[in-house]
Order: sequence, then structure tokens, then C-alpha cells
Amino acid sequence: MRATAAVDGDRASAWAAFAARRVTGRFDLAVTTQVGHDDDAVLDLPCFERATEISLYSSGMAVRLPALDDNAAGNFTRLTRLHMSELRFSDAGEGISGVVSRWCPSLECLELEHIDGMEALTLRSDSLLSLRLAYVPLRRLDVAAGNMRKMRVKYCLDETSRCPWTGGAAMRLAAPALEELGWEDAYPDKVELISLPSCLMELAVVELPSHIIHEIGQSDFTKILKLFSRAHVLRLTSPMTATATLDSEEQESLIHSVQLPYYSELDLGVITNGHSSFGSTVVHFLRRNSSIRNLTLTLNPYHPKENKFAPCCMSNCTCHEPLKWWDQDIPLDSLEQLAIKHISGHREAKKLVYFIMRNSKVLKKITLVFSNGHCSYRRFLRNVRKLSMTGCTIELNFPCREKYCFSGLEKIIVTKV
Repeated sequence: MRATAAVDGDRASAWAAFAARRVTGRFDLAVTTQVGHDDDAVLDLPCFERATEISLYSSGMAVRLPALDDNAAGNFTRLTRLHMSELRFSDAGEGISGVVSRWCPSLECLELEHIDGMEALTLRSDSLLSLRLAYVPLRRLDVAAGNMRKMRVKYCLDETSRCPWTGGAAMRLAAPALEELGWEDAYPDKVELISLPSCLMELAVVELPSHIIHEIGQSDFTKILKLFSRAHVLRLTSPMTATATLDSEEQESLIHSVQLPYYSELDLGVITNGHSSFGSTVVHFLRRNSSIRNLTLTLNPYHPKENKFAPCCMSNCTCHEPLKWWDQDIPLDSLEQLAIKHISGHREAKKLVYFIMRNSKVLKKITLVFSNGHCSYRRFLRNVRKLSMTGCTIELNFPCREKYCFSGLEKIIVTKV
């Protein structure tokens, strides 16, 4: 059942009560307050005893969950997935914490995004498999989920002006079965880890944008990485200081302080911030784990949350100095696949491709995606073919110059024989 409308709190609550008695599968409700109504509108969400999935969007309206009364009738017995977005709670998070922990014995997936009015989220669940929190300002996050496999946290604990409290955030985590962790947030001031696996299938860590780092006074990029000794797939957006160039001593010190878990696949995003020199950053990560099998490198001109165009580096920037890493040797004896995205045609990007190929022995596929069509790719392709091994497939993608190219990219695929 799906309902979408601009209504007042009483009418929305009546819809929800009507649906709760009848829905046996999925229930979607999207409501907004009518223009001119005050901010006191409240949607009372009853128990859905037979619903298996609930998706709730309540822009401009507070949501009140069922009272946590042991004598109350009904619960969310069959609910396996709960998604809430663009709403606010008036109880600082006590309601959602209690309902999920006590009344949702079958809940497997919980997703909360763009939620206001929460100070703390406390979850106790043996059924929960996946938890995603995005833009939910929290003072405390406390999760004990013995079977949880996936967890994503994004902009919930960064302590910026969105958070009305002071004194820092805290996290308590018990997730012994965790397999995938995505972290795009600050590291809490107080952390209590009850049980976490030392190895993950996937670990994704994204550095905060520079204006948030400046406001909270430090970068906590490395702290999450130190929690795990191994990750099959490591997805990492390289940390950037606000003023340092990519090859400056300040940036180099930060990069070299990163304690990486062991990984077999690396998806590395480098925020170039207008600079063309990024090779030393990539080479450092390769040196830390030369047994890598798959490498994907994405060159981002600036952090997506910065909302600005990348500046051009100055004439005295270290980008114009000789490449320090070009003559180094790194035995990449296990590397089979290489992909580099958003290549602008700068000399360093091409040099990096040559460097990796020169040090690789079993490379089977190379995928290169150019960000503009002004790069002279023919000579580059010839050089790549010379360096490639027999049987290696080379795929070049660049912006289509034809008016009616709907894919947006032209593609050249060559296999060396």
C-alpha cells in the first residue's frame, strides 16, 4: 500500500491507523504538512503487526512511535525492513530505539536518513543484518547486533553546527559478525568496542571535507582504519589537508601515517584539489601492499561536499617538480586488473599508468576513463600496448565527440596478441 499527500497530522495518523489493520506486505507513506500549518503537526505511527516492509517520509511533520508499554497490544512481529527519511522525532530517539530493540523481532534492515530530533540511538537486536545511518545528528550511538553484516554511517557524529550539544560524541559497538563497514564521518571522542571482527569483506572510509575538519579541529581519517587488520576490498578516499599540496611534506606526513589493513582489492579515490601531482600518494599505498590483485583509482578534482570548482595550482607548486617516485621499483606480481577514472590527460596520470604496468607481471585488463576529449590518446595507446603482456585487454573510454552518442563515451578495446 502506498499513500502520498500534503495533509495535517490528524489525517495522516488516521491513514496510518487504517493501514495498520489491513496491510500484510509493504507499506509506503509520504506526507508533508500543508502550507501555512505550524510545526506542531504529529504523525502517530501505530503497530503494524502484519506489514513486512515500511517506508516513511514525513517532511515537516514529527513522528511519534507507539508507547513502550509492556501491557500494550501489538508489535511489529513480521517487519523485516524499516526505512525512515526527512522526519523528526520529539523524544530524542527513545521511541525508535525501544521499538526496534523490543518490538521488531524479525527486523533485518534499518535505514534512517535526514532525521532531526535524535540525540541517541540504542539498538539491541539479534535479527538485524543491515544498518544505514545518514545525516542523523547523534550524541551517542550504541549498537549491539550479534548477526549484523553491514553498517553504513555518514555525517552523524561530526559535531558541527548541526549538533546542538557539546562535549563530543560517543559510540559503543558490538557486532562480531560484521562483514562490510562504510564510514564517512568523524571518529567519536569516546569509543567502546565490545566485539568486532579483525577482518572484513569490505571496508569503505571517506575523509570529511576540509571545512568540517577545520571546524572540529582535526582529521580522524586513520582511526577507523586501525580497527581492522584485513579487508578483502578496501575503498578509500585519500585524505587531503586544506592547504597542502599532494606532494608537500605536510601531505606526505599524513599519508605515511595511515595504518592500512591488508587488502587484495583497492578502490582509491584521490581528491586532487586542483593539483596534477598525485603519483606519490598512489605509489605509497601500492608499496604498503604489493600483493594487491585489483586496483581502481578515481581522480576527483574536489570533495563532493565542498560545492566548488577545483582551483589551479600556483607556478611554484610542487606539482611542477620532477617525479620522486618514477625510478622506484615495486613488485606488483599479483596485480591482474587496473582501472583509472577521470584522467584529464596530464603527464602524471600517463606516467602513473606506465609505472604500474612496468612493475606488473600478470596484468590482464586495463580500463582508462578520460574526463575530456582533448587528450592525445593514440600515442598513449601505443605506449600502453608496448608495456602490456600478451593477452592483456586495454579499454579506453573518452567523451564522445559525436552529437548523437547517447552513451556519452566512446570506447576503444584492444587485446594484445
